[in-house]
Amino acid sequence: MAYQSFSDVISFDTTYCTNKYSMPFAPFIVKDPPQSQCKGKRKPQRLKPPAEKNARSHELAQIVKKKAITSELAKRRRRKRLQSTSEHSIRVTKLVATEAENWERKKREMI
Repeated sequence: MAYQSFSDVISFDTTYCTNKYSMPFAPFIVKDPPQSQCKGKRKPQRLKPPAEKNARSHELAQIVKKKAITSELAKRRRRKRLQSTSEHSIRVTKLVATEAENWERKKREMI
């Protein structure tokens, strides 16, 4: 009779479920004619929307790209440093050789 008058049913039953501490649990079940729903504090499983997934993968791609560029720049710097070091050592060797020749020449002139 009540259902025919109001067309919605609210059920309140604390003996339906109990938690691990054996305390009463009161689910609120709302019965609508087209569908049945359970209203309460449930944590829904959160599915990431495709846009969020794409944003995260794009962000990861940017990080990987940045690291690749950074490592390539580091390689170039290292090569340049090695090249300049070897050029410097060649210059120093030539300078030492010419200084040694000059010293030998002065030594011969003194004798």
